[in-house]
Amino acid sequence: DGGLSALQRHNGKLAQLSPDNNSLDYIKTHYRLMQMLGVNRPLLVRPMRKVTPTLADDEMFDVILNDAARMAPEALTGFYQSLDRWNIHSCIKHVDVPMLILAGAQDALVPVAALTEMRDHLKQGQLVVWEDVGHSPQLEQPDRFMALIKEFVTAHSTPPPRPKSTPKPPDSWFDNFKNGLGRFFKGVWQRQAS
Repeated sequence: DGGLSALQRHNGKLAQLSPDNNSLDYIKTHYRLMQMLGVNRPLLVRPMRKVTPTLADDEMFDVILNDAARMAPEALTGFYQSLDRWNIHSCIKHVDVPMLILAGAQDALVPVAALTEMRDHLKQGQLVVWEDVGHSPQLEQPDRFMALIKEFVTAHSTPPPRPKSTPKPPDSWFDNFKNGLGRFFKGVWQRQAS
């Protein structure tokens, strides 16, 4: 946890040491620390609290912690290694739909700078920063999160097209019967007249 705290306090200085000053390096450092901690539940408590600092629901925190502790060490290692090979910026520049990025200013894992950089590579990216949440706003403030999602989806949805005319209501069974009889008798009368 001391390493995470040091990274948080001295992020600017550490970012200057990285060769490309890329905010992804900051995330990689956190995953290296997580990899060193392994999936040991007692060792994960403090770093996980740093990631979700405003999560008041202890029961939900235990669920998250238990999920993290059950993670196979190979999965964490694989994820960490994939950060070196994966360049999200080359992928997202082709996304041409509205994208909402929600950042927690108290997130100890993904800094706002990384998400700002992501937004800058999107054609229609919108970044919302909540000062009072960490890494998991959907858990830390679920009602506020759902309201934001609803607002974003509503703002970027097109209503279905309206019909040009009001469709005729379906005929009743009696109308169908009467029309059928009318066609039948009309045919009979036309045959008799000829």
